[in-house]
Amino acid sequence: VMPAGPVTVTAAFETDKSAVAPLIEEAEGKLQNAYTEESWKALEEALAGAKAVLEDENAGSADVNSAVTALRAAIDALVLKQFQDVDPAAWYYGFVYDVFEKQIMTGYDPEHFGPEDTLKRSEAAMLLYRLGGSEDVEYVSIFPDVQEGAWYAEAVTWGVNNGIICGYEDSGTFQPDRELSRQELAVLMYRFAQFMEYDTGERADYSSYQDAALVQEYAAEAMSWAVGTGVGTGKYEQTVLDPHGASLHADCAAVLSRFTD
Repeated sequence: VMPAGPVTVTAAFETDKSAVAPLIEEAEGKLQNAYTEESWKALEEALAGAKAVLEDENAGSADVNSAVTALRAAIDALVLKQFQDVDPAAWYYGFVYDVFEKQIMTGYDPEHFGPEDTLKRSEAAMLLYRLGGSEDVEYVSIFPDVQEGAWYAEAVTWGVNNGIICGYEDSGTFQPDRELSRQELAVLMYRFAQFMEYDTGERADYSSYQDAALVQEYAAEAMSWAVGTGVGTGKYEQTVLDPHGASLHADCAAVLSRFTD
């Protein structure tokens, strides 16, 4: 016998779609990279399906689960296009694809990375600008050899404004096409870390390297930090630092990969 009294009617609950939007955002971020055509199309199809479910007021939990599963599988199955000039057996292979997937270093095009090419000062400025978030910057004429409209102009302005980049005092120029040395790269990374307010207190004694005396005074602190944190390493089985040697794209990929990790 049912007791007398008012009957409460519970409204139908709305399907929980909270897992869909974050996955869509992750998938859209992945679309910036260069993937094989097959895996790219699979991701686009799964992404379209997830968006449709998110917008469908009548979608049930089964629809949501199916969309989430399909999109997650498509993301996990993505296959990056292979750079023709990056040998899978090369020491830098993993570093190159790590920074490529993080969209820090993207190469010349989907097939060429130029691992053995020297890193130019303009390229270094752009990489740090990208790593720092690529905020909108109004061009300021600081150096006579950095003209408004140049692909690296905003990056240089940003770097100077934040105390990361400087020019050459003797000429007052930036020299965007000049190759960056290994000790200069250490200095830029150290300044960037300070700009980001990271803990930069770790140091290491690098005097055991055969060419430690070649590290110039302006770069000594940065080099000690780089070696201490493992962001920078030596060459030839850790026997030399080669501070005046040119930084290669491969070297930079390794440094940026370690730094971001």
